[in-house]
Amino acid sequence: MIRFLTCVVLVVALVWFGTTVRLGNRTMFGHLRAIWSTDEAQEMKRGVEQSARPMVERVKRGVEAGVREASKDDAGRPAAEPPKAEREDRDLSVDRPAEARKPERKSRHHRDHRDSH
Repeated sequence: MIRFLTCVVLVVALVWFGTTVRLGNRTMFGHLRAIWSTDEAQEMKRGVEQSARPMVERVKRGVEAGVREASKDDAGRPAAEPPKAEREDRDLSVDRPAEARKPERKSRHHRDHRDSH
């Protein structure tokens, strides 16, 4: 708990420092924004995007293949939808209308007004 509070205090202090304390004619975040908007930084960003694109595509294909494999049953076939009764036993609210999922709540004023008649 102490470690968490220390981290929160440090983050708040960094944000405060970065937004309020002037370092020359700009704050720390102002300097970072100015640096990031230079042509060199934008060129570096484009280069990183181009060089990382093949890796991102491989990861995306791997995740999609993993999802397909995980959704198959034990025999290697795509998993079938469980029977409706089984879904209801697991308390999934997908097939139930909104009225059945959430009971209607009357406001306190509405209840008091109704009781006074």
